[in-house]
Amino acid sequence: MPTAAATPSPHRPPGPRGIPIFGTSFMASRDSTGVLERWAREYGDIVFYQFFKAPVFVLFHPQHVEQVLLGKTANFTKGMTSLANPELFGNGLLTSDGEFWRRQRRLSNPAFHRESILRYSEITTEEACRMLAGWKNGETRNIHNDMMNVTLRIVLRSLFGSELGESMRIIEPALDAIMAASSGFRSIALYLKLPTPSRKRHFRAVAEIDRVVYTLIARGREKLNAADAQAAGAKDLLTLLLTARDDDGNSMSDQQLRDEVITLLLAGHETTALNLSWSWYLLAKHPEIEAKLHAELDTVLAGRMPNAADLPKLQYTERVIREALRLYPPAGFNNWTSMDQNLKADGASPWQRLKERFPGVDDPTLAWAWEMASHPTYGTINCMALNEKGEISGVTTTSGLAWKIPGRVGDSPIIGAGLFVDPDVGGGGSTGVGELNIRVAGGHTIVESMRHGMTPKEAVLETLKRVSRLYNDDRKILAKLDIDFYALRKDGEHAAGSLWGGRGSNKNYSVNDGGESRHEPCVFLYEKTA
Repeated sequence: MPTAAATPSPHRPPGPRGIPIFGTSFMASRDSTGVLERWAREYGDIVFYQFFKAPVFVLFHPQHVEQVLLGKTANFTKGMTSLANPELFGNGLLTSDGEFWRRQRRLSNPAFHRESILRYSEITTEEACRMLAGWKNGETRNIHNDMMNVTLRIVLRSLFGSELGESMRIIEPALDAIMAASSGFRSIALYLKLPTPSRKRHFRAVAEIDRVVYTLIARGREKLNAADAQAAGAKDLLTLLLTARDDDGNSMSDQQLRDEVITLLLAGHETTALNLSWSWYLLAKHPEIEAKLHAELDTVLAGRMPNAADLPKLQYTERVIREALRLYPPAGFNNWTSMDQNLKADGASPWQRLKERFPGVDDPTLAWAWEMASHPTYGTINCMALNEKGEISGVTTTSGLAWKIPGRVGDSPIIGAGLFVDPDVGGGGSTGVGELNIRVAGGHTIVESMRHGMTPKEAVLETLKRVSRLYNDDRKILAKLDIDFYALRKDGEHAAGSLWGGRGSNKNYSVNDGGESRHEPCVFLYEKTA
């Protein structure tokens, strides 16, 4: 949906303003991932928006995400997205918090012991062979449907340990209805409790799954009460959960069992199927990677069926799966609610610590300082100057090693890349992704293009074209990149350019020729279409 940029307050990052009353949400778009990518480019590492009365902060920087998920976890609880569907998820591991979550996690531990994992791997191999036996050479198949079906069979057998027959025919369409109601704009309608047809189908589907799960729980309890239950040595997940006891000797109630079974069912079904589907898609687009994958499988397996012991040897296979997860995460959005207004490092908020450290400074100045410290202007500043004598010089400033992502390569100190000045021709510089600029030697390329007769504008565009050719002019890849070039010729003519522009997102650069400073528009290589 079209949105206007919200003016950031001293305590709030920038972000889309949305429309009155409703606000906005990336989930309202058919391309939610594309919306998030655009927000990250336009607003930075932390984006704020309002969804009705709920303030929402979106974190893009890996360090911020790590702080929420692995760092100061006590400061956060599961957010509204996790809790928006209590009829389905209940109070399982996915949605619970605190001591109850820790108790349930301990009770669930036996399901993830080595012996259990080995059994699940056997089921996975058996079901994969069953699926492949039904395929015929030369036929066209809907691979995602196949992955959804096989992962459902695997997770149901792992959960309940038997062929489910009629239960499978009930659960499969019920899960389809639940997933349809939980995607895109329908998820917002579900959250707002709007009486839509998809919401009605959702609740009917939840009731159908509940009926099957509670029946299987009752059947599992009956088996455990049988004299030979322990001798049978059943190893399915449900049996392990039924027999689990906490430190006080208490077991899970039927409701708790149901919630954990649903959590494991959903976690092991759709997300796994999506990862597999995207993996096949990527391998089909990159036959050289597929060939390396087959070579490793042929070497390690030597024609036999795989088992869990092979996993440590299948290192290239693991990298392929991980890359598919990185490019197309099946559960890419996590929602958490902060227990305080700020991410804390100790008991006091950063705002309180500022006031204590600088007691004589007024609140507006402190607010400005906190905004600058929380959301610094990052990256590189390029500056070139020409005086009335025709003398030209340039400087490039970088945000410094303290702000660099570990492993990043900066172009600023590399002569000919971040900045290059020839007193007989002019200067060229760059800001943005340093690795790209190093590959095209942007500053030097601009100066040499002007030396051979190009205008500053033409030189900037030529350098941007060289960046584009690095990726075979693939706009999908280039849409994720951000780089700008600047040119100042000895006669005073100047220009700046960016990879992308248009649709109200044109960049400007600053100019001062003796009077008031002003902004002038950057030229761009590609125009945004959305």
